[in-house]
Amino acid sequence: MYTGIDEEKRDTWLLSLVVSEGFQSFVKYRDLQILKTMANGVDINNYWRLVGQRAELLYLLGESKRLYDREKKRSGEQRTRENDESI
Repeated sequence: MYTGIDEEKRDTWLLSLVVSEGFQSFVKYRDLQILKTMANGVDINNYWRLVGQRAELLYLLGESKRLYDREKKRSGEQRTRENDESI
């Protein structure tokens, strides 16, 4: 089941998320929905379920942002090298 995990495809997918306005809207909506539900008071089991869902949501956003920043830095370094070579 867990064989054939392609990190490059995963990273490409995560990069596509961070630039998607739809994904950003979804994260904001879902995060607010979770926080409002927690604020209304829930039993301990639902509280921890919601904490886990929020952590997973924010982790996914963070991973996509981390990859985006890494790629942005790489492309900036590549442009700097190209400029240095042309001098």
